[in-house]
Amino acid sequence: MDAANYWAWIVDNFYAVMLIGGPIVFAIVLLWAMTHNRLSPRQKAQGDAATRRLYAEEGAEDKGDDGPSRGAGGE
Repeated sequence: MDAANYWAWIVDNFYAVMLIGGPIVFAIVLLWAMTHNRLSPRQKAQGDAATRRLYAEEGAEDKGDDGPSRGAGGE
């Protein structure tokens, strides 16, 4: 096998490996990321508590009197 044929063989086989192996590697990495990107019950509870606290703070701000700039007609 001469040098030109050798490099053509390398390129052709590299393309085949990437064409078949690329999606397989991508699927494995995607599945791994999906299984390892989950919140523990404690982290989920902390996030829910923070969301409820934020909503409560925003609700308290909305109940306050901010002057005539809020609401229709400034009444």
